[in-house]
Order: sequence, then structure tokens, then C-alpha cells
Amino acid sequence: EAVGIVTGIGQGIQNIYRIQPKIISCIPTSGPVGTGVTMKGNGFGATESIRVDFGTKSPMVNVTTEGCGSFTAYFTVDNQKRGSTLITANGLSTNIATQTTFEITSEITIIPTSGTVGTIVNVSGRGFGCSEAITIKFGANDNIGSCTASSAGSFTTIFSVDLQPIAAKTVISDGSQENSASASFVITPSVTLVSPSEGTVGSMVEIRGNGYGGNEGIDILFGTKGTTTSTT
Repeated sequence: EAVGIVTGIGQGIQNIYRIQPKIISCIPTSGPVGTGVTMKGNGFGATESIRVDFGTKSPMVNVTTEGCGSFTAYFTVDNQKRGSTLITANGLSTNIATQTTFEITSEITIIPTSGTVGTIVNVSGRGFGCSEAITIKFGANDNIGSCTASSAGSFTTIFSVDLQPIAAKTVISDGSQENSASASFVITPSVTLVSPSEGTVGSMVEIRGNGYGGNEGIDILFGTKGTTTSTT
């Protein structure tokens, strides 16, 4: 809290004007866990220690003001549940504080981002609700897995890529509290069976594959002479 003396020129009159603290900017104002945030404020004491609290994290960061009572703080959004999160700048000498909010949004990451049918995919989510029930959707499958978020709104689960045509598929994490996030996974084609794997000229060979387009014409090429068989 800065105090200034306002003097009326030629009147001999003085009044006290108290400058109140304020967070003047918070960039960005929303984003998922891991977002870098730059916050600026003023109206605090000169070279005052400022404790910045973010939601359930106290302190998130400590800074010191300049001689004019202003400060700049940098922090990274930690693992907390989705929604409007309170940011508080506390002046440790003047015992004054000012606040603003940051909107934590939901986000998922998947590993790997492509693969054949049967690939195990790891899904990690952050920024969901406390103990929120999560349903994993994959392409045409509306329930390929499920789990429950932690008290901090994070979760980790896995699923196996099921039999679907080749294409970029959307992985969606739908929460019971109406929180949702998505990512993309590309199914790639694969030959799953060649039987038998050896034989004499004239042997019948069975070939199986998946991850191709629906009703797509497939050409089977065999050996150096490019013998071709077509199937669907």
C-alpha cells in the first residue's frame, strides 16, 4: 500500500491518497496444466517480498517488487483440477493482497500417436474434475476404456486399438462432470498372418491383414516376378 501526499498549489492544503495494489495483467488467462503464465502487478511497497499463491499451491512463486512497488512473476500451472483458479499476490510487509483468476482447461496426451490394430495406447489427462469418472472413446468405439481422475483432476489409463479402418481417429476423454479433451491417433495397416510360412510351388497361402480402408481393393504381390492377387 503506497501513500502519497497530494498538495493544493498555493492553498497549503494536504490530503492523503492511498494507492491500492492491483494485478494489472495475467497472460494467458486460461490454459491446461503446464501452461507458462506471466503476471504483473503494482501498488505494493518498495522492494517488498510478494508471495504468489495459485489455487491450492502456496507459495507458487516468491518475487520482490521494484522501488516503485511493481513486480513481474512467472510460473507454470501445476497439476490442479479444471476450472476457475484463484491467483493471489500477497505483500508480506504491508499485509495487503490482490487477486485475479486463471481458467485451467482439460488436456490429454497419448503415446504413441500411431500404430496398428492391437497397439497399446497410454492416455494421460490433466485438468479434469476432482474424482471425475472418465470414459475413453476411440473412433467408432464409444467406450474403449474408463477410469477415475484423482483429487487433483489427473488420470492415466491404457487401451488397445480395436479393429477399425485406416484413418486418423479421435481419442476423446469424456468426464461425468462435462469436462472433455481429445487427441488424434492414426491407425496404420498391418499383415497379421501368412500361413503357411513356407512350402512348395503350388502351395495355397492364406494372408490376413487389418487397418486398411473399408471395402478397399487390396493387391497382394508375391516374389520377384510380381505375381498379383486382388481381394477386398
